[in-house]
Amino acid sequence: MSEDAPRPAGAPAPAGARTAAIAASAAHVRDLERRAFARPSSRAGAADAAAAAAELARLRAVEDERAPDRVVAPDLLASADRVGGADRLVGADRAPVVQRPALDGSGDGRNDAVAGDVADDVAGDVDDLPPTLGERAAAIARATGAALHARARRLTRRDIRRLGASALALGLVAAVGGTVHAVLTAPPPAYAVFAEEVPEGDRVSLISGDSIAWENELEQRGTIILEGPHLFGERDDQLRVGVYREWLDADRTEVCAGLVVDNAWSFRTTCTSEAEFRRSGLVSTFDQEGVRIEYGWMPDGEVLLETEQTGVQTFDELRALGLPAVESVEAAGVDVDAAREVLPWYPEVLAGPLELGEFDRWRFFALIVEVEAAPWESAPRPQLCLAARDDRTRADGNGIIVGCAPAERFEEEGLSVQTDDGVVAQWDAQNVFDAELP
Repeated sequence: MSEDAPRPAGAPAPAGARTAAIAASAAHVRDLERRAFARPSSRAGAADAAAAAAELARLRAVEDERAPDRVVAPDLLASADRVGGADRLVGADRAPVVQRPALDGSGDGRNDAVAGDVADDVAGDVDDLPPTLGERAAAIARATGAALHARARRLTRRDIRRLGASALALGLVAAVGGTVHAVLTAPPPAYAVFAEEVPEGDRVSLISGDSIAWENELEQRGTIILEGPHLFGERDDQLRVGVYREWLDADRTEVCAGLVVDNAWSFRTTCTSEAEFRRSGLVSTFDQEGVRIEYGWMPDGEVLLETEQTGVQTFDELRALGLPAVESVEAAGVDVDAAREVLPWYPEVLAGPLELGEFDRWRFFALIVEVEAAPWESAPRPQLCLAARDDRTRADGNGIIVGCAPAERFEEEGLSVQTDDGVVAQWDAQNVFDAELP
């Protein structure tokens, strides 16, 4: 039959024609892939890429439908595996047609069947294992490798493509998971302050401040410091925010921020977990006796320190409270000489002293004074004081006991003092006084 003669129906195409058709089909697929994955620079280019992608998907769907469910591999079924020094013919007693596993996890569950076949092959090959543990482990490893190798040789190209896609997906998931894990566990930018170097022998600098005294105070309290401490602000600031990382146990560490006075001691400290600090930082509030301080430290390194005076600041504001005790002391006038005999540190006296009563050898006095502002206060504030004086020991500086409080605390709790022989005296905002032995 000549090459130009018509081919009878059902007769196979010549080998050259099949080869040409396959080559043309492959070229067509490559052209579709080039167009589909090209980066379009215009609307027409985008439309062409979409059309090529759709055609490519259609061709691959047709290819999947036409792919055989069985793969003939008689030359591979008669492969011999050596296990534990014994030869075994794998598949010689099976049909020359074997099922191709569904590697994409869909369909009839043939993935599980393949895994079971491999396990059966290994189990069958290690029935007569060597006696020692090392030899048995080596034999099992050889059996497993041989079984997997035989299975791998039976894979089709479509199976290999699916395996590659699965491996790529798993790799992307692992990469994304690793990135997320790194973000969640990486030290926040705020921790950079702990890495700032201070010249050897000079712990005082504009960056770190003098943290030696505060560090000693923390250690005396039993704090185990992992990093820090670090003080924000200037050395001359009476009130500063200090931070450090603390070790609690093998599973827990915390981030702490405190209000530090005179670079030496903290009167308020707040801690949180490392994870919580990464999420929302550390913010706390000190609100007591007319002073409100908000302080904190953020993961990005931002520091918060805001002070607000909310209580009585002047004598006029104290009068405005209308407390009977205040009215009584103010009515007594101001006697500076008498005040110096009652108060050993000579503050500025605003009113008094007013003698409240006696008990045994003790005399008790009330005064209103203006004392020096605390480090967290912006200005001096009026305070009420209750003083006990023992005239028998007054000359040598002993026998004077004083208790003072800002207006907020005095209004709520009053004042009390206890002498060295146990006498307890109390004075409240209603100008009620009492002294007795408990």
